[in-house]
Amino acid sequence: MIQQQLEIPLSPYAGLYDIVVPQDDIYRQLDELVDFSFVYDEIGKNYSWKKGRFAEDPVRMFKYLLIKIIDKLSDRRVVANTLVNLSLKRFLRLRPEETNIIDASTLSKFRKLRFEDVDVLNILIAKTLKIAKDNGLLKGNTILVDATHVTARAVRYDSKDYIIHRVNTLVRHLVKVHDWKVEDLPHDLRRMPTLLPGFRQERRLSHI
Repeated sequence: MIQQQLEIPLSPYAGLYDIVVPQDDIYRQLDELVDFSFVYDEIGKNYSWKKGRFAEDPVRMFKYLLIKIIDKLSDRRVVANTLVNLSLKRFLRLRPEETNIIDASTLSKFRKLRFEDVDVLNILIAKTLKIAKDNGLLKGNTILVDATHVTARAVRYDSKDYIIHRVNTLVRHLVKVHDWKVEDLPHDLRRMPTLLPGFRQERRLSHI
C-alpha cells in the first residue's frame, strides 16, 4: 500500500534546514524545481493502493536513486550519508532527527520490482525537457538527437571466443613480461583444445 509523504513531518528541529542547508544547495534547488508527484503516476501501477502493509513512499525511494546517481554512491553509502546529511534529509522529506532510515536492500528491491514495465529513460527525458522548457531554457519546438552508433570499450564474447581472448592475453603477458618465446609455450597452450592439463603440468605458469 502506498503512503504518500508530500511534506516534511512536524519536528521541533525543522528550523535547522533553513539554517544549515544553503539556498544554492543542489538538492534544495532540485526539490524546489521539480514536482516529483509524477512518480506516483508512472510507477503507481506496480503498487497496491488499498491492500497490504504500507510501503516506503515511491517518491522518496525515487529520490534515493537520484542521490545515488548524482553523488555516485553505492546503496549502502546512500543510506549512510542520509543518516548524517541534513541536505539529503530535507530532500527526502525526513525529520532532522530521523534515524529510522531504510535498509540498503530496500533500495535494491525498489529498483528491481517497482520499475517493471516502466520506460524510465523516456519518462526522465520527457520530464527534463518539460522542466527546461517551462523555465525558458529551451526555445522552439524541434529537438535533434544524435543517435550515431559508436564503438564502446565493451566486447561480448561467446564461450569459445572468450577462451581464445584470455589465452591470447596470457601469451602476450608471457612473451612481454617473462621474455618467453612462442616455441617455449606448452604444446596444449599453442593448440588450444584442452588448456587446463597443460597449465597444471607446466610449473612456470603456476604463479601467473
